[in-house]
Amino acid sequence: MIWMCLEIFGNYAAHRIEYNTTKKDLDEIKVKYRVILEELYYKSGLKK
Repeated sequence: MIWMCLEIFGNYAAHRIEYNTTKKDLDEIKVKYRVILEELYYKSGLKK
């Protein structure tokens, strides 16, 4: 789901002249993205 959001923002920003991704857009998915990364770090043993 998070990757889908990033892909959509990236495609809009790259291919639609009238669309600008804002900080608010990214803030909405930032927490979920961080939680997923933290979980992967712990499960991989990179973070203890």
